Amino acid sequence: MSQERCLKAIARLKAFENNDVRADLRFTDTDPNAPLATSLGHGLGVIYVVDEGDHYAYLNNRDLAASGLDMERLHTIALDNLAKLASQSLNRSSDGEIHTLLMGGDFEASLILLDDLWEHTFADLAPNGFVVAIPARDMLAFTDAQSGNGAAHLRRIVRGVAERRQLEITPFLYRRDGRSWVPMA
Repeated sequence: MSQERCLKAIARLKAFENNDVRADLRFTDTDPNAPLATSLGHGLGVIYVVDEGDHYAYLNNRDLAASGLDMERLHTIALDNLAKLASQSLNRSSDGEIHTLLMGGDFEASLILLDDLWEHTFADLAPNGFVVAIPARDMLAFTDAQSGNGAAHLRRIVRGVAERRQLEITPFLYRRDGRSWVPMA
């Protein structure tokens, strides 16, 4: 059952602090009930969830141990499953220099994990590189790194989200550097 469960894993972006998930979710390799997580550095990480129909449940160390999979394989599976979701429901909306990705409200921010989107699908929209705003799990907006007003517009979007609700991910803008995302100064 746990291998079947792990094969349904979806990668979800999460804010990390000090190589740990935010205070609302702690993880450790020694606690069998602790959620599985991978740090990406720069305040971001990945948790692994399974769609339970009416909610998403975290995969935990016990699930991984019983599955016979290792973390690297689970991560690959979870990214593949996220890519499948994106292929079924991803839409892009554009307003001038700002492009917004929409995908049902749960995994938009997680789309930064899919290298193919940035290296191929959206490459022509940001030939000078990408800058993204990911203030919440249901929001991802991006612009070209050399856009005249794009970064300022993204900062206004983040402030607008912060005025309406708690920022689940980050108030910072990130730029793509190779296959990584790094905070902008």
